[in-house]
Amino acid sequence: MTDVPPEDWKDAEPAELRILLDERIGGPGQYADLKGAPNKLSIPRAGQACKLILIFKDQRVSRIERGPAFDEGQWRAIVREIGTSLLVGVPKTARDLAFSSYRVDGSWRGERSGLQILPAPPQAPRPGIDGGEQPFILEFPYQGDQQLPRLELSAYHPPSPTRATVECALGRSDESSIWS
Repeated sequence: MTDVPPEDWKDAEPAELRILLDERIGGPGQYADLKGAPNKLSIPRAGQACKLILIFKDQRVSRIERGPAFDEGQWRAIVREIGTSLLVGVPKTARDLAFSSYRVDGSWRGERSGLQILPAPPQAPRPGIDGGEQPFILEFPYQGDQQLPRLELSAYHPPSPTRATVECALGRSDESSIWS
């Protein structure tokens, strides 16, 4: 393993790289010395369990060092996956329906992340009262060939008849997606 990420990794989004490493190695990561080295993140955690140390500069991974629990085979598999999923493939957009206690009438787009918050289509059912479950669309771009799982926003809000009604109005006929 080289301590410096390959040159083509500079094009990978740091958040996507971090998600992939979290899925393959574990997380959430830990700073061994937050005051002395605030730019060094140990994954899956600091100490003897550390497999990799990510060193950040200007909010990007500038170096990757081996930790005490480094696994060469696992690292080779991760490098292959990064090369075939994060750095190549067709740009895609993940989209999900979410709910807020506030009506979303406008839109917002993160300049760096591409995350967008959009109003639900006009035909989407809405509660008749303020403070009810107001639907909106949440979407973000990602690069790669793999299928991202649907956002599990419903983990924070229990399924409801309103969600099912809105999803049906948006043309989602797949019964499994209504409650996910």
